Amino acid sequence: EFKKPTRAILAKMTATVAKKEGYTLAPAAAELIAMLAEGSYRDALSVLQKVFAATEVKTLSREMVERATGAPRREQVHALMSALASGERGKALAAIEQAAKAGADMKLFLELVLEALRATLLIRYAPELRVSLQAELGADEFAVLEEFAKGKDLPAQAGITHATMLAFLTAADRIRYAPIPALPLELAVLELFPEEAS
Repeated sequence: EFKKPTRAILAKMTATVAKKEGYTLAPAAAELIAMLAEGSYRDALSVLQKVFAATEVKTLSREMVERATGAPRREQVHALMSALASGERGKALAAIEQAAKAGADMKLFLELVLEALRATLLIRYAPELRVSLQAELGADEFAVLEEFAKGKDLPAQAGITHATMLAFLTAADRIRYAPIPALPLELAVLELFPEEAS
């Protein structure tokens, strides 16, 4: 009986292979490749090969992996997270629309949003995990999510909470059947903010 490798195992394997090939793979880049591989060693190596072919430099960042694979950009995720954190329905819907128009795979975009939401809530509610989360996310990403985690002095409907996570988790279930891939994400926003915050 074979078990799917974890994302951490795939990330470590891709970083090791990249090093043997003469490349330096940033931890965030290895994490994204592991996510794109969806539990498959072969797919992880295939994605890594695609990244090698798309660049001439030997130090590979997450942004390079995003460009080579067409994965949603981190800035697109941050735009939605920022709108959710400040309770701005219109901006949240615009962020989803912009990601869709940019050709982002909405299922993968949603997965990245869920990961960012989870990390934001853990930063806020589990201070004992801060060190490991910072190592896992990288200092830059941790700093961005830490700002989203603050959530103080905001209007009543603003801020990222467990309800935010639940709404987007429900979207992940709905996205499999949605005729328009962005629709479950938009519905999650409308469910979270039924009335525009004043």
